[in-house]
Amino acid sequence: MAKMINCINGHQYDMDKFTSCPYCGISLETEKKKEKKRKRKIIFWDKTEKEEKNQAPAPYGAEEDLTQRLSESRESDVTRSYYEGRTSGEGKPVVGWIVCVKGPEKGRDYRLHEAKNRVGRLPQCDVYLPDDPEILRDAHAEIIYDYKSRGFYIARLEGNLYVNEQTVYQTTLLSEGDRIRMGQCEFVFIPFCKEGREW
Repeated sequence: MAKMINCINGHQYDMDKFTSCPYCGISLETEKKKEKKRKRKIIFWDKTEKEEKNQAPAPYGAEEDLTQRLSESRESDVTRSYYEGRTSGEGKPVVGWIVCVKGPEKGRDYRLHEAKNRVGRLPQCDVYLPDDPEILRDAHAEIIYDYKSRGFYIARLEGNLYVNEQTVYQTTLLSEGDRIRMGQCEFVFIPFCKEGREW
């Protein structure tokens, strides 16, 4: 019995008699290769979460494509988180604050959380000071809250650091109202967790 097939151009021929189409010369192997290439070019928008995490980041300037893809998504009505340079302490309970009273960051407050609060100009820092050029990127200083001692401490890492106009060379205990100077900024320290108030 003859095995009749159609080539990609629509010509019908007997596969047992011919290895390629007698009309246009395209072989079955060539057709299979073209079919594989065509399948590889198909983009599936319905990806699993795992595939989306492993996907390479979009090239610079591709924001419009990302917006279009998100708007076409079946889950466009689902609330999604967006990283906006949030600190690494996001979500942890507040234990105190520092408030900038002088310098480029004047008027801003910064939440402190348990353990180490890294001070620097990188968005990943707990105390993110992008507008002060004298603050080191990620290793200027640390403000530490210790649950066991219920104490706040400040430590100089690589940048200049003063508490109440005294140079800090080693880890120093902080008290309410202390004035902290680093870079071009001066801060006032305000504890939330203290005697009679803790998480």
